[in-house]
Amino acid sequence: MGSNEESSWQQRVEQKRQRCANKIPAEWRMPDEVIASLHTPLADHRNDLIRNDIIRKSGIMTKHELQITEDYTVRELLAALAKGSLSSVEVTVAYCKRAAIAQQLVSCLTETMFAEALERAQYLDQLRSQGQVVGPLHGMPVSIKDSFHYKGTEATIGMVSFLDEVSTGNSPLVDILLKLGAVIYVKTNVPQTMMALDSHNNVFGRTLNPWNTTLTPGGSSGGEGALIALRGSPLGVGTDVGGSIRVPALCCGTYGFRPSASRVPNAGTRACSTSGMRFILSCAGPLSTDLDGLEVFFSSVFDIQPSLYDSTVIDVPWRNVTVKPKLRIGLVPEHPVFPLHPPIKRILAEAVQRLEEQGHEIIRLTNEECRIRELNEVALGIFGLDQGALSHVISAGEPVVPALQHIGAQIAKVKQFHKPSLPDMSSMDRLAKLAALNTCRAELKEEYREMWKQHNLDLCLAPPAQNTAVAHDAFGPAPYTIFLNCLDYPACVIPFGQVNELDATDTFQVGEDQIAPEYDYKSVEGAPCGIQLFTTTMRDEECLQMSKLIDLCLRGEAPMLLLDPYAAVTRVLRSTANRPALRNAQITNPEHAGNLLSLGLSLVTFHRLISGFSASTICRFTLSLIRPLYYYEQLQESDMRELLCLVFLDITESLFRARIPIIEYRVRDPYLINHHAGLCGSLLPILYRVCLLGAAIRKGSQHPVSHNCFDILRQEIVAWAPSVSAATAGRFSEEEMLLLLTQANLHRNAALLILHRLRFPFGDQDDDAELLSQTIIREMQYCLAMTKHYPPNISLVLPVAGAEVQDSVGRENILSSLQRYQWLKLLPLRGKSPVIPHSRLDQPGRGDYTISVRPIRRG
Repeated sequence: MGSNEESSWQQRVEQKRQRCANKIPAEWRMPDEVIASLHTPLADHRNDLIRNDIIRKSGIMTKHELQITEDYTVRELLAALAKGSLSSVEVTVAYCKRAAIAQQLVSCLTETMFAEALERAQYLDQLRSQGQVVGPLHGMPVSIKDSFHYKGTEATIGMVSFLDEVSTGNSPLVDILLKLGAVIYVKTNVPQTMMALDSHNNVFGRTLNPWNTTLTPGGSSGGEGALIALRGSPLGVGTDVGGSIRVPALCCGTYGFRPSASRVPNAGTRACSTSGMRFILSCAGPLSTDLDGLEVFFSSVFDIQPSLYDSTVIDVPWRNVTVKPKLRIGLVPEHPVFPLHPPIKRILAEAVQRLEEQGHEIIRLTNEECRIRELNEVALGIFGLDQGALSHVISAGEPVVPALQHIGAQIAKVKQFHKPSLPDMSSMDRLAKLAALNTCRAELKEEYREMWKQHNLDLCLAPPAQNTAVAHDAFGPAPYTIFLNCLDYPACVIPFGQVNELDATDTFQVGEDQIAPEYDYKSVEGAPCGIQLFTTTMRDEECLQMSKLIDLCLRGEAPMLLLDPYAAVTRVLRSTANRPALRNAQITNPEHAGNLLSLGLSLVTFHRLISGFSASTICRFTLSLIRPLYYYEQLQESDMRELLCLVFLDITESLFRARIPIIEYRVRDPYLINHHAGLCGSLLPILYRVCLLGAAIRKGSQHPVSHNCFDILRQEIVAWAPSVSAATAGRFSEEEMLLLLTQANLHRNAALLILHRLRFPFGDQDDDAELLSQTIIREMQYCLAMTKHYPPNISLVLPVAGAEVQDSVGRENILSSLQRYQWLKLLPLRGKSPVIPHSRLDQPGRGDYTISVRPIRRG
C-alpha cells in the first residue's frame, strides 16, 4: 500500500469522524472531570461504566430523563406514550442524550439523526394531540444497525469503499418502522465486512463493552448491544448471519432474537457480499433490555404485512401461541473441538438445575446427534465461496482488522488438526462445491428433524458461545451460533448470571487441536453470561414464548416455583388474600418498591408463623422483583430496612442449602442496625461469597474450587467484627447490645463452621470443627444465662452447631433448644434435604421434619 493511497483513505476517515462528532450538541458533551475519573485509554483499561453509573454522574441528563430511560420496559414506554403521561419529544430527547453519552464512552454509533428525530417527535405529538395515531410504535425511539439505509445518511458499514455514499431511500424495514410510528434517531457500529464477532473497523474505530471496556461487545451488531446495555435505546434492530445478534446480546447482557430467514424484511440493506451469492441468509431481528421488547417488535412488524414492502419476505403473520407449563428441553453438549469457558459451563449447569427443579424435563443430547462441527464446516464452506467482502477491503486500500485475521487463523487451525468431516471438495469448482455443500446441508437438516421428532422436543438449550465477552480481537469463530444459521432455526439469547469467583480456575487450557479464546478469570470477572434457546424453522412464536417462560424460571424462580408450595398448603393460601398481588407484581416505578417489600415481608412473616413451607420461596420471589432496582440504586433509603430483612433470610438459608442468594448485598451504612439482621449487615457480602462457594461444591467435580478461595474467605470472616458506633451503643440497653452482639458472633462462627465443612469432610480436621461448634453453644448458653433470651433470628446457627455433636445425649440437648426457638417452622426441610456436606445429624421420630443429609463429593 502506497503512502499517498494510505493517507488518502485515512484523511477521508478523519473527515467522516469529524462530521459525526460535530453532530453531538455541545451541552451533551461529557465533562472533562468525568472523563478524567476514568482509566484511559478506555480500550486498554478496565472501566465498568454501568455499575459505576457514569451516565448519571455525567450530569447531562435530568432526573426525569434518567427515569424515562431506566425505569420503563418497551411496553410500559408505549403505554405511557399512549396515555399521554409521556410525550414523544420527552422520550426522544432522553434517548438522544443517552445515546450521545454512550457514543462518547464506547463509540457505538455511526450516524446520529438527533435534529431529524426531534422534528419527527414533535410531528407525532401534534398528531396525538389531534387524536391521531400513526401505529403501535407511535413516538418511540428505535435504533438501527448501520447496514440499514436511512435516507440522507450514509450506510458505510465501516468500509472505506462505501464512504460518502449517501442513501437516497430507506430500507424496507426502516419504512415499516416509520409506518408503525417509530422515531429513528441513531445507527450503530459494526465490524469490518460484518463477518467478525468484534465491532471494530477502520472508519468508526472500536466499540467497547460498557461492562468492561477492555472486552469486546461482540459483533456484528455490537454497536446495538453496547448502546442497549447502556440503555441508550429501548429497542434496536440488528442482523444475524452467524450469531451477529446473539453474540452481542451475550457479551452486553441484553436480550436478542435471530428469527427464521425471510420472516423479517432484510432486503435493500448495505452488504459487502457479492449480489446473488447469499445462500445462508442474513436475518434482521431485535435486541432489547427485556423480552417483551422483542415481542413488541415482531407483533408490530408482522401486523403491517411486511411482504407489501419486501418481496423476499415469507408472508406469514405473527401467531399468538400458548406453551406448555412443563417443557421437554434438549441440551446441546460441549463439543470437544470447541471447549466451553468455565463461566459458560457453570451457567448452563445452573440453568439445567433450576429448570429441572421447576419440573421441566431435560434431554441430554449427544455430539453425534447435534453435529455442531459438521454444520459449521458447511456454513464456513458456503461463506468461503464469496470473496466480495475481501475485494472491497483490498480495492479501498485499507488494512484488514485484527479480528478478521484472528478468525482466519482459528479456522486454519481446525483444518490443520482435524480431517474434514465433509466429502473432499478440493478438486471442485465453485458451482460444484456449492451443490455439494447444499446437499450436505439438506442432509443435516433432515437429521435434525428426525432427532427432534425422536425426542419429542419442545425447545433446545445451548451455549450462546464458547465464552463470555473476551479481550478485543480474541473472539474467533462462533460455532454455537453459526450451526443454527445453517439449520435456519430461530434462536433467542437471554442474559443469566455473570462471571464470578466460582469461575476462578486455572485448569482451563486450549489444546493444540481445539479452538477457543484463552481464558483469564481476572480479565472477564463480572462479564455478563447467558443461555441460548432455539426451536425449529418458522416456530419463532413458540421460541419467544418458551424463552419468556424459561426467563421467568431462571430470573425469579417464579411464578411456577410458587405454585408447588402453595398447592401444599391450600388452607394457608386461601387465607392469604394478598398472595396473588405479589405473584402478579411488576415494578414499574421505584416509588412502588416499598409497597412490594412490605407485601413480601408480610407474607414471609405470615408463612413462617403458619407453616414455614413457602416463606423462602416468597422471600426469593420478592427479592427477584426488587433486584433490578437495587442494583441500579433506585431504592429509597426507607426501603432498605425491609430489604435487609429479606436479604438476611435468603442468605442465611442459602448458606444452609448451598444455593446462590438472589441479591448480592452491598453495605451502604456499616453502622445500620436492622430489627431482623441486627448487626450482621456488613457480614452479608462475605456470607454471599460463602454461598457461592457452597453452590460450586454442590455441583461436584465439574467445578473445582481452589484452596486459596477458602483461605481468603476464612481470613475475611475471622477479621470481621460488627460495627457499633457510640451513638448506636447509647440507644440500646446492655442486655439488648449483648443479644445483638451475640447474634452477630454466632453467624460469624456458623459461617466459619460451614466453610470448614465445605473444605474438610467428616473425619478430617474434626477438632477444629468441634471447637467452633462448642464456641457457638457456649455463646448461646452465656447469652441465655445473662438475658433469659436467645439472640434473635439464629435459625441457621443451631442446626449447623448441632451437626457437629456426635454424642446422642449432647445432640438432644442442642435439639431441645430448637423446639423453644421453633427453628423447624423457620427452616422447612420436608421433601428436600438441606445440603450441609457430610452431616451426621439425623433425628428420626420427630414427625415430618427429619434431617438426613448425604455427603457431597468435591472435585
